[in-house]
Amino acid sequence: MSNNQTILITGGCGFVGRHLVNHLLENNLYQKIVVCCHHKQTDLLLFRISNHLFFDKADLLQPEKYKAVLAKHKPDDIIHLAAIARFRQGEENPEDTVKANFFGTVKLLQFAQQVNVKRFLYVSSNLARNPKGVTGSTKYLVEAFIRTMETPPAVFSIRLPNVIDSPGAVTLIFKQQIEEGKAITLTDQRMTRKFITPEQSAKDLLFALNNSHHRDIYINNKPSTPITELAQQMISNSGKNIPVKFIGMRPGEKLEEEDYPASTISSTKNKTLFLLTENQHTKANIASSMQLLKGKITSELFDRVQTVFE
Repeated sequence: MSNNQTILITGGCGFVGRHLVNHLLENNLYQKIVVCCHHKQTDLLLFRISNHLFFDKADLLQPEKYKAVLAKHKPDDIIHLAAIARFRQGEENPEDTVKANFFGTVKLLQFAQQVNVKRFLYVSSNLARNPKGVTGSTKYLVEAFIRTMETPPAVFSIRLPNVIDSPGAVTLIFKQQIEEGKAITLTDQRMTRKFITPEQSAKDLLFALNNSHHRDIYINNKPSTPITELAQQMISNSGKNIPVKFIGMRPGEKLEEEDYPASTISSTKNKTLFLLTENQHTKANIASSMQLLKGKITSELFDRVQTVFE
């Protein structure tokens, strides 16, 4: 990768974004790194000091702001991290989740075409696999939209698993409950999830950016971790006597984070990243994902999403 390029990272002030930006700075990978956030202020102490680093403000709920940001910085590459990313957030705010995750991203992709962005990495989620809720559906539908796009830019996706200690992550919740001496709350003793460290997420994002072809989708197929085992290990490490309480699953929540069958993926030079080879974005699958939104958002907004795929 040339170090005379400009990269723009949406959601760059978030947990994964900060680790990614600091990794880019540490390895001197870009001449100009634009961190785009929707917050009015950000804690600059969380970033490495560098004259290659620039900050700007934009919000997916007001995507026109991104048009000005892209026109100003003219990035060569974009890594699109900004999103309403958690399952619960999507179920509690379905309208905003559709507007931000789907329409905000569609607009951003269109703006990227207008300023001749070369490469665009869309950060999807494991929730996009057989989605069960609003967040997963919006992530999945963006992947489906990308399948309809022509280059430039070259657009590719990566389905990130859970990042350890990111806001809302179960590891962070368990840590807080242990510190406060409260019972650890689990939804179901059979539940499993895939986890990666924030450092690994940064490396995976850059691997996908630099090794992809248009419409590629990368997935992480490392083994899932039983949540009960994770909780017991964290309790043991704390040295405290903390009880475990099962509270039941939320509607639409997945019990297991399944592995991808070998017939649906192909290996890459990265041991844990695989390319999705099975077409999971058929008309029938898109219609099924759309049904998850029906009744949760206004009919007007639902019709707008449907129109995109007609």
